Amino acid sequence: MVTMKDVAEQAGVSLMTVSNVIHRKTKRVSKETTDRVMKVVNQLGYVPNMEARNLAHSRSRLICVTFVHSSRDPDLQLEDPFISELLDVLESEIQRLGLFLLLHIAQDIASILNVAKTWNVEGSIILFTSPPEIEQILSSIGKPTVFIDCHGQESLNNYVNVGLDDYGGGKIATEYLIKQGHREIFYVHNYSTLIGVSQKRCEGYRKALTDAGIAVLEKNIVPLRVNPDRSINPFQSLFERRNEVTAMFFDADANAVDAVNYFQDRNIMIPRDLSIIGFDDAKSSRIVRPQLTTVRQDIRLKGILAMQQLVQLIEFGRVEQPIISNPVELVIRNSVRNIN
Repeated sequence: MVTMKDVAEQAGVSLMTVSNVIHRKTKRVSKETTDRVMKVVNQLGYVPNMEARNLAHSRSRLICVTFVHSSRDPDLQLEDPFISELLDVLESEIQRLGLFLLLHIAQDIASILNVAKTWNVEGSIILFTSPPEIEQILSSIGKPTVFIDCHGQESLNNYVNVGLDDYGGGKIATEYLIKQGHREIFYVHNYSTLIGVSQKRCEGYRKALTDAGIAVLEKNIVPLRVNPDRSINPFQSLFERRNEVTAMFFDADANAVDAVNYFQDRNIMIPRDLSIIGFDDAKSSRIVRPQLTTVRQDIRLKGILAMQQLVQLIEFGRVEQPIISNPVELVIRNSVRNIN
């Protein structure tokens, strides 16, 4: 475990200086020294003993993790493999720090603000909000806040986000499909309007097609439409249009896995009749048959980094690197056919 002494030695300062920086008593500490200490804190992954500090200061010890309603079957939000894996990591980190998790599935922006204020949380981690909502949250919530997978407000001073190279992921997935001979490719996303990570992944899809001299057709960028009473399966329209393309690129493994099962239940074999590629490398991508070719992200690392950022905001009032974009890689399995 990294100690305050380790930070002091690495930064070349006294324990008292490190303590002053940690406790925000920096009137007598130069900005250069403060920055150096914070850089070492970030590099070593130093985390203060928050349990002891919370007890000493009678703080709430509550960390609110908020998921904004998905447009796809919101009642089953926590069954999404990506969300469940990420939540597991966040809960473990929160428990390790002697804190408590308050889980909130938000209906709208008002409920996000209300919960954060009503429960007197120490800080919040928020997923999947749009740029206007990010600005409103930061201006209203008044508590340390870290976003996960929320693009669009990088210019705001107090905006902290842990995300991915979503653009690069969309590009390498599409390039792989093109290399396998596919030119008619659906990009299937989870929203009525492209936003956030899905928009970035779609930009990568567009770029790969353009670089290959393939026309980008707006009709091939397809939202999954959820009927309010669930009388129509969201994959039905894709099934009806299956002959328009040879491959489908889904912006999330959860959708890709459901699509594999939906098509094969109707005798459309994957990848013999249709190639499918996903994004995330969630556990479900390795369980489904055929196993899913996908873009891998490190879900565990994302959760750990988000908590590290939040702890630094709570304890120091700032972070060394407010925008984190983790790398991605293509994982080739069995759901894409070479048709060259």
